[in-house]
Amino acid sequence: MPEDLHATRERLRGRASTAAAELERSIDAAQAPACRHAFLKTHFEAARAVASSPAVASMPLGGLAVSVKCLFH
Repeated sequence: MPEDLHATRERLRGRASTAAAELERSIDAAQAPACRHAFLKTHFEAARAVASSPAVASMPLGGLAVSVKCLFH
């Protein structure tokens, strides 16, 4: 079963991974051929800057990446 946001956040809390490592996994997925037309705009560099900040651990999502899907035009 694929990991969900909650399970990944728990891995961060348990120090089994880092926000920066999880972000790179997300970026790899976002840049995969299957997602070629999924994203109109990305902010990878800004996300990397946030994920590398020591303060990220205290944030609600711990620096994990999210995407927002617009269903309405």
